[in-house]
Amino acid sequence: MTKLVIFRPVGDLETQGYSVHLVIQDVGDATQTLLDITGCLPPNPELASHLRLHWLQNYRLLGVPSRKLELESVEIDYEGSIQQRIKECQVSANGLCDRLKRWFDSPEFYHLNLQLREKLNPDDSIQFLLRTEDSQLLKLPWQTWDFFEHYPLAEFARIPLQCHPTNRLLKSYHKSSIKILAILGHSYGIDVEVDRRMLENLPHAEITFLVEKTHQEINDQLWDKSWDIIFFAGHSETVGETGRIYINPTDYLTVNELWFALKKAVERGLNLAIFNSCDGLGLAQQLDDLHIPQMIVMRELVPDRVAQAFLKYFLTAFSQGQPFHLAVREARERLQGMESEFPCASWLPLICQNLVAESLSWNELAGIRVSTSQTNRTLVPNINTIGLNPWFKLTAILGLSCLISYILLGSRIAPWVNELGLKNYHDGKLLNAEFYYRLATFLDFNYANPHYNLGYLWDKDRNDLARALENYQRAALRGLPEGYAQVARLSILNNNHSAALSAIYQCLELTPYEAVKAACLKNLGWVLLKDGNLIEAEKNLRRAIELEPDSPHSHCLLAQVLEATGRQQEARNAWKNTLNYSQHRIPEQHNCIGWATQRLQTGKNLP
Repeated sequence: MTKLVIFRPVGDLETQGYSVHLVIQDVGDATQTLLDITGCLPPNPELASHLRLHWLQNYRLLGVPSRKLELESVEIDYEGSIQQRIKECQVSANGLCDRLKRWFDSPEFYHLNLQLREKLNPDDSIQFLLRTEDSQLLKLPWQTWDFFEHYPLAEFARIPLQCHPTNRLLKSYHKSSIKILAILGHSYGIDVEVDRRMLENLPHAEITFLVEKTHQEINDQLWDKSWDIIFFAGHSETVGETGRIYINPTDYLTVNELWFALKKAVERGLNLAIFNSCDGLGLAQQLDDLHIPQMIVMRELVPDRVAQAFLKYFLTAFSQGQPFHLAVREARERLQGMESEFPCASWLPLICQNLVAESLSWNELAGIRVSTSQTNRTLVPNINTIGLNPWFKLTAILGLSCLISYILLGSRIAPWVNELGLKNYHDGKLLNAEFYYRLATFLDFNYANPHYNLGYLWDKDRNDLARALENYQRAALRGLPEGYAQVARLSILNNNHSAALSAIYQCLELTPYEAVKAACLKNLGWVLLKDGNLIEAEKNLRRAIELEPDSPHSHCLLAQVLEATGRQQEARNAWKNTLNYSQHRIPEQHNCIGWATQRLQTGKNLP
């Protein structure tokens, strides 16, 4: 099953942080949206600073031969041995990974991160699409995030802000080969002949090589024929925000100079562009408006041997049947074997694609049909034709029947089982209640109420706030606003104000009920009070009291705000309301009752 994860950050790394819009889609016969939520990542000036220093001072000063053109007259004085510079770059890379991990583990990102993982399975084929033009985000080593370790069929890609389908020709199954235009540009100091030999050995491929040709010759080839793949090897760079490819010893081209020719190539069925050259982010961003379905670029200077190895690994995996994004992942991860000599090699290749691009395979490009019936016969054997005894067959049939019943009836039975849990809870039979709540969660994975009830049981009756928080979070992730309200309350008790605020805003956005909204506004006032923002705390507490006038906690918090702002008489009235609406039999109200009694009897402020 193929899933799209679309990750849209807005903001900046250094000062604002990012507001994150996350969408997960199931790509089948009809695209289905599984999740559509927002969250945030905090500003991280330390990460931003380390990112700049790593690439500019540690990586670029390695001095290894790369596919970036250096003027022969320029000499760079590298201090220390190459082994010392490699070691320093490796230490810097490890520091960057550690800072990135801590950023993704930040409390502000917790709920979005958790929901992301709950909607995906480890055996899902996942395209993780970062929708941004932020150069800092694109230079981060996203592939080192533990998300990609837990989901081995996922690969990271960049998509532009604007994605549109193109007027492309329909693919044909009468093709006999894949048409590849291979542009081998200026190769001073590097060996692009290795790239050529690898391309020549591809199956079902018809390749036209343009070696150090002129602008006019390249332009004519793009106009005159249809191409499935365009490949470039040679020197390239990004100057400012403009990508350049050096096509011969004297000339370079920008995207603008090939715009109409490339546009025609896309309309005629261009599926993939590979720029096996340095510093390709500028090229990728300039090519956005052409909506090339798939591209591969190198996000930084790429050593010549690394570029050759990546091409070899990628073409081998892709031509042998691996889906495009998994072939890139396999090739990229194989580069790790070169990192003792070329640090960060596995960070360099980057997929850039159009959001609406279809999945890509080598056989499909070649027009080779894969027999569905043959695949099904291989993967799903007929139970009647394999050597199994009758009892095993009967067991298999009964098991399949139970599975079908679970799928069809589980969601209908779960609410009734949850009600049994509530009845046993009110009768004081806590073990029975827990059993029925857990059974309800098993019968319907997406049913939020039993998770909330389990949280309530651990919260109020067993005083295990860690397990209570875990179950409240599960209820919240299934869309229950009350779950977010309780997550906020326990997060405040744990002094985790960032997590509390995130849960509060989710609660206020989701709930249609005034009582739940009042609880969330009360929690918001509580956080603001603890943070010393008394004006906003008072506003939100008064809004909570308007919605639920008999809430002792809201009056208790409001009394503390009023005392802190010197309005003693108003504070006394709030303390009186606290006592009037409190119930001594509820343990969590005891603190407010004690404070109100002390304040009204002695007139002393709270400690």
